[in-house]
Amino acid sequence: MGACLFKALELKPEFCSIAGDKRFRVASVEAPSADGAISEQIAQALKENCIAVVWPELTVSPELRAKIVELIRDRDVTDELEAPEILIPGTWHEKTDHGIVNRARIYDGYGEERLSYDKIAPYADDGWGMENITAGDRVCVLATEGALIGVAICLDFCDVSQTPFSELDVDVMLVPSMGNDRTMQGHQTTAAQVEVRFGTRSFVVQHPTQTTFIDHRIGTILPLLKEPAAVSAKELGQNAVWAAYKWGS
Repeated sequence: MGACLFKALELKPEFCSIAGDKRFRVASVEAPSADGAISEQIAQALKENCIAVVWPELTVSPELRAKIVELIRDRDVTDELEAPEILIPGTWHEKTDHGIVNRARIYDGYGEERLSYDKIAPYADDGWGMENITAGDRVCVLATEGALIGVAICLDFCDVSQTPFSELDVDVMLVPSMGNDRTMQGHQTTAAQVEVRFGTRSFVVQHPTQTTFIDHRIGTILPLLKEPAAVSAKELGQNAVWAAYKWGS
C-alpha cells in the first residue's frame, strides 16, 4: 500500500452560515511542490508494485487529480511494472444537484474511474465550524482478484460516528483522512473492531490538522496491522511525500 502526502500544504476554506451555524468547504489548496511529488509518487508506486495508492482527504484538487490520472494513463504499458489496482487521489468538496459532497473518486490502474464515494459523517472544527456537505447514502465495495476492499472517508471510520463501517465484512478498508491525533485514535479503535470481527485490515492516510508530536510529520499513517490499537499515534508519523507499507503482522 502506498501513502502519498504533500509538504507545505495549506487548505483554503470558504465559509457560510446556515441557521446561525458556521459552515465551511475547501475551495482550493496550495501545495507548491505537489506537481513534483505526484511524479515521484506514481513512479514509486509502480516500482514497489503497490496494490493501492491513497492520498489524504481534501488535499487533492480536481486539477491535481487530473494530473495524477494522466500520469497513470500515460505510463509505458510495455514495461514489466504493474500499475496499482486502486488509486484514491484524496477527496474534494464537489457541487452536485443535491448540494456539496465530500467525494472520493476511485480509479483503476489504467486511470479509469470505477466508483465514487460520498462521505457520510461531516467534520467539525472549532475554528472553521461544521463541514458544509450533504451526507452520502451508499457504501462502496470493490471486488478485486485478491480481496474485497471497502472505502470510507475520515470520520466515517471513527469510533465517534454512527456509520455502517464497523459492520462491513471486507478484507481491507482504505481511508483517506484529515484530522488531529484524536481522529487517528478513533480510526485505530474502529480498525481494531473490524479486525477482531472480520479479520479486516485498515489503511488510513491522514493529513494532520494538528498534532502534539514534534517530529516534522506531514502525515499520519495507519498501516495494515493485526492489532492497530496497540500502536501509539506517535509511531505513525510519515515525514516523506511517499512511503510504501507492507501487510503488517
